[in-house]
Amino acid sequence: MLATFPKTPAVLDWFSKGLTRSMLEQKEHSTFLVVTEDQPDGKRKVASWARWVVEQPGGLSDWRFRWGGELAEGMDEHAVGVDFFEPMERQHAATINGRKHYCTKFPL
Repeated sequence: MLATFPKTPAVLDWFSKGLTRSMLEQKEHSTFLVVTEDQPDGKRKVASWARWVVEQPGGLSDWRFRWGGELAEGMDEHAVGVDFFEPMERQHAATINGRKHYCTKFPL
């Protein structure tokens, strides 16, 4: 994962912006978050999340559209697209086969 998505401020910002856009637009899915109570520093932390994928004619949109076209510095388009997202999308399509589903992660 670190070879494809180096842990740098630019890549973390890319992920943050992509996930934020994804949650705000919610065209292909809905995201549900469970957050902690306010912390002494005024921030809350995500404790868990779930994502409902909404059926789309023709399947999921291209990863570039979902994540925002331009990659962060240090990211390679072939590694991100061909080696990471595209195999995941093929497996998603084969496994789900058009059925509605939840994807959950507990705890983070």
